[in-house]
Amino acid sequence: MKTRTAAGGTTSANKKSAVDLSSKVSAPVCRAIRSFIEPEKVYPFKKTQCRYIHVANGVLVFATDGTLKLQQVVPEFYSRNRCEINYDSDAQCPRFLEELLQPALSDDDIALLQLYCGQCLLADNLTQTFLVLTGTAGGGKGTIVKIIEQVIGKDNCVEMRTEHLGARFEIARFIGKSLLIGSDVPSNFLLQKHAGKLKSLCGHDHLTAETKGVQEGVPLDGRFNMIITANDKLRLNIDGDAEAWKRRVLWIPFEKPPVQHRVPDFDKILLQEEGAGILNWMVAGAARLLSTGIPKDGAFVRRLDGLLQESDSIYGFLRTCVERTSEKKAGITIDRLYREYELWCLKNDWQPLPVRVASGKIREGIMALYQVPQSHDLLHLGQASRGYHGLAFKTQCVLPDVPDAKKEQLTTDDAWGNTQADLGF
Repeated sequence: MKTRTAAGGTTSANKKSAVDLSSKVSAPVCRAIRSFIEPEKVYPFKKTQCRYIHVANGVLVFATDGTLKLQQVVPEFYSRNRCEINYDSDAQCPRFLEELLQPALSDDDIALLQLYCGQCLLADNLTQTFLVLTGTAGGGKGTIVKIIEQVIGKDNCVEMRTEHLGARFEIARFIGKSLLIGSDVPSNFLLQKHAGKLKSLCGHDHLTAETKGVQEGVPLDGRFNMIITANDKLRLNIDGDAEAWKRRVLWIPFEKPPVQHRVPDFDKILLQEEGAGILNWMVAGAARLLSTGIPKDGAFVRRLDGLLQESDSIYGFLRTCVERTSEKKAGITIDRLYREYELWCLKNDWQPLPVRVASGKIREGIMALYQVPQSHDLLHLGQASRGYHGLAFKTQCVLPDVPDAKKEQLTTDDAWGNTQADLGF
């Protein structure tokens, strides 16, 4: 079909114009051409080399010699993560320290908490770590996090949901934020499918956030501070990368009993009475962090090593207690393996993994460490049982009897038998 043009010529109506600037093919080409002829873009909220804290009455700037100076806000700071509390260099926070922190934590843990709070004020995860607070219900974890959130600024914080980190638009929720918070999470929070994404969010990785209705992604740097609280000890999804988790996690357990007389809305009271003093305490943490960083030794490092071992308890058990042997008729049934694994965990005061989780990990671990597949013809008590040929328990791995107080934690025969049937063992 021919149509007449304004110039008197004709053109085909079913043919597209030579250059369609909105097409999916030509639009990227046009953007690339514009990138050469347009002036370089300035991304206003990118991190600058200047270390500063944006407070309500100005900007606290850390000089290279460690001195601190309050300056007026100027556009060059490009800051939108402002703390809504005025800075007062003389303010103190005695109730915050004596009634909230000291009854719940040791001096070393308070010092570590101060360092991380200072890092949150800087709105930049310099140490590539995230903070985990676990332990006593009612021990003060929630109150501390509420205070941190208010000092940092509620508009600068957002809830962290690991179960949705793999969703298309989840990371877009973090645009413009500096602190991600997971409050009162379950013990399997870090075992979720996409929990490994946390390492990218704090490890300075280059990320892209996808937003609804926008074709191009938004570039993000994974420099978010993160705080997680839980009443139960969290397990980590090690996935063969224990060293990476060790570099990322700072763990502070609340092991002291809760205070007898709780003060309702204690966080609001402390912020009203000592907000400027708490800000000063955090600023001191930021100054010390910039000077010395996070310590690489101490009780919290040894504590984290234990958590990593417990999180990787299946592989630890198999390496410690199981070996290959050339003895004829040697083998271990899956029933005996799990029983000994439970005993080994309880000996170390660890919580064993549930049967359903442990069974699959034991099978994967034995194949990875010893290259022995599971068999269905292992002779045990005159019957063919499922297990592993050519494996034996190490003689030096003598597991003690379980104390009566812990026997109730062992899986019952009925529960173990039902699980074997469900999993097709």
